[in-house]
Amino acid sequence: MRIVQVRTTSDATDLIVRSGGQLFVWAKDYRCCRGQLITLQAELKRPKRRRYVAGEFRPFQMEGFTLFLATGTRMPDELVVEARGRRNRSRIRAYWNGCVYAPP
Repeated sequence: MRIVQVRTTSDATDLIVRSGGQLFVWAKDYRCCRGQLITLQAELKRPKRRRYVAGEFRPFQMEGFTLFLATGTRMPDELVVEARGRRNRSRIRAYWNGCVYAPP
């Protein structure tokens, strides 16, 4: 697995630390009649096996938390992690080189 530059906002780091100090990130592949779309998924708890591509997560120690990246995932040059939400920043999102989706 190659090196990925990880950039997190302070809100995202605070949310991850408050929620147990772990972040799981993997790529999800959607296919339909118009082609293929790949998005990054992020959760604060280990996802159920059916929600990600077969394989394991590899841990990376970040400043204040542990990032777990799926081993079978083609990763971006830069992983951007933000906390989102209208009233409070309670959802975590991961972006592929700053984009919502990745090229196939």
